[in-house]
Amino acid sequence: MKYLFVLSFVIVFIFFDKSVGCTDTSPLWKHFTYMFQHAGVVHLIINSLAFIGMFRVLERVVNKYVLALSVLEIGFFASFLSSHEIPTVGISGAVYAMAGIYLALIGSKKLIVKDRNKLYIYLFSINLCLTVSFFNPHSNFRLHVFSLIFGFIFWFPVELYKNSKQNTV
Repeated sequence: MKYLFVLSFVIVFIFFDKSVGCTDTSPLWKHFTYMFQHAGVVHLIINSLAFIGMFRVLERVVNKYVLALSVLEIGFFASFLSSHEIPTVGISGAVYAMAGIYLALIGSKKLIVKDRNKLYIYLFSINLCLTVSFFNPHSNFRLHVFSLIFGFIFWFPVELYKNSKQNTV
């Protein structure tokens, strides 16, 4: 499924222009389509690799269809809180949502990180990417932060609830 997403990114990149991006005055449908368009080849490659990597990790413990629907919904809703004049394009909001889901799975003990150093490197990497996003005027920092937060907020209570149900049975 993750490769179908990347294929759709490539197809949209080749056949559509950046007018599918969303701004603060965009119609409702562009708050969904922006995720499939990218600003350039490097943007497309980096986002595709990040998407595949995060999806691979999460699909081991989360149903791939639930995961795909969740990250698209989070990217959709986060776009309303982070719109601005410059069109937003790219799947990075969904990637940050997956990062939030990953942290929620760790926090709820559904995923156990055996090597704490890897977790620290992961957290450092997320912070580094957010810092670069903050200082890059062509990056939608608010979308990244809201997607990360929403990924965590929406998944953490669900996982805690699932854990409590398993412990009572």
